[in-house]
Order: sequence, then C-alpha cells, then structure tokens
Amino acid sequence: MSRFPEISPNDYTDEQNELAQKVASSRGSMRGPFSPALHSPGILRAIESTGAHVRFHNVLPDDLKELATLVMGRFWGAQYEWYAHSSLALKAEIDPAIVEAIRKGEAPKNLTPEQAAVYVFCIELNGTHQVSDKAFTEVRLRWGTRGVMDLIGICGHYTMISMILNVAQVPTPDGTVPLAPLKQHK
Repeated sequence: MSRFPEISPNDYTDEQNELAQKVASSRGSMRGPFSPALHSPGILRAIESTGAHVRFHNVLPDDLKELATLVMGRFWGAQYEWYAHSSLALKAEIDPAIVEAIRKGEAPKNLTPEQAAVYVFCIELNGTHQVSDKAFTEVRLRWGTRGVMDLIGICGHYTMISMILNVAQVPTPDGTVPLAPLKQHK
C-alpha cells in the first residue's frame, strides 16, 4: 500500500478529475506514480506531459528509450518502475541478458554501439552528474542535439517518477520485489 492515500474519484477537485481522466485515457488507469502524484495536481500535470514526450515523441528508438528507463529505474531502485518497464524493454527487443545484467546492477555485455552510447551516457550522468565529451558526442552524432536533450529528458523524468514511487512506497502489482538494493559506494 502506498504512503499516500488513494483519493476517491468522488472527492476529486475539478482539476484532479480532469487529470485523472487524461492519465486514464493515455495510460489505461491511475496506477504507479500517478495516484500519489494526484495529491499535487501541478506535479501530476508536469509528469504526465513530460512522460508523454519522453515515451511517445522522443527521437530515440523504443528499445533505447526503454534501455535508458531501465538504467534510471535501477539506479533509483524503483521496484514499480522496473516491474513496468522491464517487460516493455523485452517487447522492444532488448536482449534479456542485458535486462538481467542491469537488474543485477552489473554492466551489460554485448551492447550494440547505439545501446552502449545510451548506457554510458546514463551511467555517467547518474554517477558523476556530468557526461564526458565522448559520451555526449556518441549520442549527438547518432541522434543530434535533440537526441541528447531527449535522453536527458528520459533521465530527468524517470528520476522524478522513481522518487515518487520510492517515497510513496508504491508496490508492484503482483507484490514482487525485483530489485535488490545496490551497494553504496563510499
């Protein structure tokens, strides 16, 4: 159960009702991060809008969007995020061995050059809060400056989503805990 009580549709404000209908029509239901975010309609409006862009209007191919999303979800240990996006990554034809390595917190082997560019960019951004010139150039040469910005957008969006999920303690729909805590580096 989430730390944020579910708001009954009967108790929605007009703004909450509008947002809940928008999320339900685009995502199927008010699940995952959307239910807790409904407590702050401005936050929900922002993540719904950003999420629509990074998932559906991004210049990166679906497999690379999902790869970046997995890296972010794993970095934050967001159980629900992993649950939701690991299956989407497999549907986007990411090698199951790559998905499993990321789940374990290991560097995946046998990445394509495109996957490696996205993976390294995300790992550097998470690890150092910067990206090297090489990592930046690898992404820019493949997808242009828009691709770099869209990848930053994925990283930022799924950081916020993961934070919401973790603070709210949103469980996976089946109750599984697919991610073990990552070791803290000191």
